[in-house]
Amino acid sequence: FNYAHHLPARLRSVDEQSLAPYELIVLDDCSTDDSREVIESLLPALQTASRTIFNERNSGSVFMQWLRGAEAATGDLVWIAEADDLGEPEFLNTATVAFDDPSVVMSFVQSRQIDEAGRDLAPNYFQYTDDVSNDRWRHSYVADGVEEIRLGLSIKNTIPNVSGVLFRKSILLDVLRSNVDTLKGLRFAGDWFVYVKMLERGKIAYSSAPLNIHRRHSGGVTLGGLGERQLLEIVEIQRLVRDSVDVPAPLRDRAKAYAQELYVQFGLNDRPHTHVWEDERFAKFLN
Repeated sequence: FNYAHHLPARLRSVDEQSLAPYELIVLDDCSTDDSREVIESLLPALQTASRTIFNERNSGSVFMQWLRGAEAATGDLVWIAEADDLGEPEFLNTATVAFDDPSVVMSFVQSRQIDEAGRDLAPNYFQYTDDVSNDRWRHSYVADGVEEIRLGLSIKNTIPNVSGVLFRKSILLDVLRSNVDTLKGLRFAGDWFVYVKMLERGKIAYSSAPLNIHRRHSGGVTLGGLGERQLLEIVEIQRLVRDSVDVPAPLRDRAKAYAQELYVQFGLNDRPHTHVWEDERFAKFLN
């Protein structure tokens, strides 16, 4: 939606994968810029077989676009390549190998970070995940999905960018279709929710190679009502995990500490509350 200026580089990075995509489906959610014209001018020059889905009305939810794209896909794996991100040429070749194991439902790679102009911000997401583990994501692995939920996703969304993920389509479709109403209500944590539901169904594979390029935009959520809504979604997902997976007390404490960190960062710790677990807006999810 409204990312026309990023589309040429994004589409090239999909088309130039060393393992050629089976198909490219470009979905536009009723953009008000010139995205449609840009898409229609770029696709004929690509090697990858492509088609387009243009919405006549905005869907109101990125996850409805995920569902629509997954339903349209004819391959076994789905890559949700967000319009403003990029991928190194070896991304697909690396991430698909894990699916030789039929119990793997998700495969993801490390991401490096760039800004709106394409300038490097960070070579990876270790600074973000180090408070969960300063070792786990420095090495490639295959893990049981429930273990991944317990050790990482019980605390925060340790898969920071969906563009770095491949999904087994059959499981993704079932998760999206089964949780449509929930996903429509999630603005900030829907991807985290999907990962948890996927990993209840099978294994995850991870490559420490930074083959996904995540574009970070300035602005975002900071203070006030928007921060409150984001934090509410975060503590809701934390509770969802605690209700479905046996999370040890030290990890539950770490999840609460992460919520407190955001509570302060978003400027929500106004008197009389200085701790998130004392604030009635969030306490019912944390206590």
